[in-house]
Amino acid sequence: MEQSGLLLALIMAQLETINAPLVPPPAYKGQFTHGLDDKRRLQVPSRWRPASGEMEWMAMLWPKGGVQGVFINVLTPDSYSRVMGKLNAASLTDENAAVVMRYFSRNSGELIMDKAGRVVVPENLARQAGIDKEAILVGMWERFEIWAPERYNPAAAQEDGVVSMNLTKYL
Repeated sequence: MEQSGLLLALIMAQLETINAPLVPPPAYKGQFTHGLDDKRRLQVPSRWRPASGEMEWMAMLWPKGGVQGVFINVLTPDSYSRVMGKLNAASLTDENAAVVMRYFSRNSGELIMDKAGRVVVPENLARQAGIDKEAILVGMWERFEIWAPERYNPAAAQEDGVVSMNLTKYL
């Protein structure tokens, strides 16, 4: 009798887990400008923080090309796994894939949110992205970008000028 009560309790606990409402991950949308302190800590917008208060992202230096240079692309663990899965699926003899893999290997780092909602931007990424005292965070739904204002503003102006030509292609 005691075992059947334990079994019933386990089944009920499992059902509660299955029926628990799913909390969707935050959607990274909007644009925010925040300052960095002397330790390169950057405030994550409160709307982007998970309810648990704990989050870890993978930051990757992303080549934009042109006068804009590079910015930091910030991926969730799931998005990062998908990107790395594509690279890892390439043949070991594919030199172009190896070049991309080496680039991201040496130009990436973890962003771990502290209790105050800040992340420390790795020094090498901040330096190469031109981020010093201020950064612009741009939401991209499943990911977000961190830009130096001097690089982002011209890039955004250029993109705003051509977005109407691409709307029908993507929507």
